[in-house]
Amino acid sequence: MARALRDGAGLDRPAELPFSFTGFALHTEGATALRVRLAAAPDGTVAVSMTDETGAPVLTIGALACRPAAADVAGARRGSGESLFAVDWSPVAGTAPLARWALHGPDHLGVGAADQDADVVIAQFTGPATEPVTEALALVQSWLTDERTLVVVTRGAVAARAEDTVPDLVHAPVWGLVKSAQSENPGRFLLVDLDDDPASLTALPAAIAAAGAHGEPQIAVRAGVALAPRLVRLPRRIATAAPLAATGTALVTGATGTLGAELAKHLVRVHGYRRLVLTSRSGPAAPGATELVADLAELGALATVVACDVADRAALADVLAAVPAEHPLTAVAHTAAVLDDGVVATLTPERLHHVLAPKARGALNLHELTLDADLEIFALFSSAAGVLGGAGQGNYAAANTHVDAIAQHRAALGLPSVSLAWGPWAQRSALTGDLTDADLRRLARHGLIPMATEDGLRLFDEALTAGRALVVPMGFSPAALRAGGAEVAPLLRGLVRTGGSASVAGSAEALRRKLTAASDTERGRILLDLVRTQTAIVLGYGTPGLVDARRGFVELGLDSLTGVELRNRLARGTGLRLPATTVFDHPTPDALARHLRTGLAPRAGAGPAALAELARLERALAGVAPGAAELMADRGALAARLRALLDRLTDVPAHTEVPDSLDSATAEDLYTLLDQEFSNS
Repeated sequence: MARALRDGAGLDRPAELPFSFTGFALHTEGATALRVRLAAAPDGTVAVSMTDETGAPVLTIGALACRPAAADVAGARRGSGESLFAVDWSPVAGTAPLARWALHGPDHLGVGAADQDADVVIAQFTGPATEPVTEALALVQSWLTDERTLVVVTRGAVAARAEDTVPDLVHAPVWGLVKSAQSENPGRFLLVDLDDDPASLTALPAAIAAAGAHGEPQIAVRAGVALAPRLVRLPRRIATAAPLAATGTALVTGATGTLGAELAKHLVRVHGYRRLVLTSRSGPAAPGATELVADLAELGALATVVACDVADRAALADVLAAVPAEHPLTAVAHTAAVLDDGVVATLTPERLHHVLAPKARGALNLHELTLDADLEIFALFSSAAGVLGGAGQGNYAAANTHVDAIAQHRAALGLPSVSLAWGPWAQRSALTGDLTDADLRRLARHGLIPMATEDGLRLFDEALTAGRALVVPMGFSPAALRAGGAEVAPLLRGLVRTGGSASVAGSAEALRRKLTAASDTERGRILLDLVRTQTAIVLGYGTPGLVDARRGFVELGLDSLTGVELRNRLARGTGLRLPATTVFDHPTPDALARHLRTGLAPRAGAGPAALAELARLERALAGVAPGAAELMADRGALAARLRALLDRLTDVPAHTEVPDSLDSATAEDLYTLLDQEFSNS
């Protein structure tokens, strides 16, 4: 509509959005199609007239005023400098330390005794391992049906400070895999990375508790301080041509792919390279290879296409050894990659390593084989899937977090290095050619706007001078994210204004209150409307009315990834903890609505939320040492509060049901009293 207001009304101004209006009148309801007429007024406002298909008036606005769109809305579309981001880590407010936890596997860190009945389980990926990401995949898959929170602890696997050297590259891909599992299963997994400072190990229980209290899915503990990641905008920088380009050689891996070919031409046109070695697994036989060499020749460059799997260290070493000494290697750009998408539950070790090989192992080979080269560019093409935790891309996220860690490790060694965690490109490639309109709508709901090729190449240049080992070039629109109704990830809280977890909980509570006040028939309709509305959003249906309540979800177009998204949306909207297979266990909107109704029915009494609160209270009390000063100080006040609640909420005299002190109060006593409190609050 903003474009219509600007172009259709003849207003020659930057992109604008509606701001205020007067003279609003709704003449009728129920129209399914509208004809809209916009008329510009001398004062800069726009008169709006809407009629139905018969010409009858539906809505009019006397004067609609607009103002320029915010940079976060228009910027991604224009390709502004605000499309280059980085990850900063900020302290997390402390809270009472975790009192009880269980251990899964060996205690490499020596965290001490554990309570195997606790709701939090710590798995340590810090010891010697050859295939930790494979072990992590098996563990995560086994945890999808476990109600406890799994805390995955690493040490030195990510960079949270400029001085971090990322010494544990072998465990770095575990972060990407678990991030995707977090996106698919919110609230089930927590990532914690420690440094070697003894204070950080001591602070681990407090860091886990703080992460839970603030809804942080990832935490790094440095010198005993818990830090959480936030995406921040980087200032725009002017790129310059590489000084060694005229005599040096540039190596581009995956060069016969769409983005690799565009980058090769960009290195010639903008950076001045005249000699290139282009690798791909098919080499000269790859589609478009001959044309690419010809295009580069027209630009004045000599390019050699070589068949090489960069995951094969020996083969890559041969390619590098063939670079002539008079034109030494001065630039490396690694774009090789493959995809094999699927939700974490469906991945296998084979699918995992099929994706890891060209991207991650290739990057590691390039790093190790060029340590003695005088490089001015070492650019790794990564993906925002690793930074954001792409749902349905656990293997790809694992590969890309490994790539990011390699770049950060190189930077710590003083070597040129940048990993570009790209958002989606508008130009289709072998990696994105299968994206459907539904996939693009899903990306838009998460605020991701595909970039034009020229914008991506400009951001490549800016990334080389950004002074960061990891940058995230992407088109991102906070307004689109808010409009799409997707949950705002903690990583994005610095970019998107949101009410946070409180607003989500409030929405679920509002639904519960609405159900409580409704009749039995109305409850069924309310929940069916909820399911149909969320299904329409996820699948891109125009209106909920187009979602047939008795038609199967698969028939409607749902797949494993959109099924996860629908499950997560319904879980947020209802406050229920829904298994990953919920949508497929109840395969029609009508069946799923009935299932939600069953889950929400206990709310007429205490309900799942109340029971969760009671469990939290019980754990809190159990975690306080007997005779602790804070408990002694609050004991009398809490006991009095419980008695007062019972007096107010029941007809039974409090003194006959409530123990005289908390010394003799049982869990059942607390459950009974607080159950009544929550059911009447």
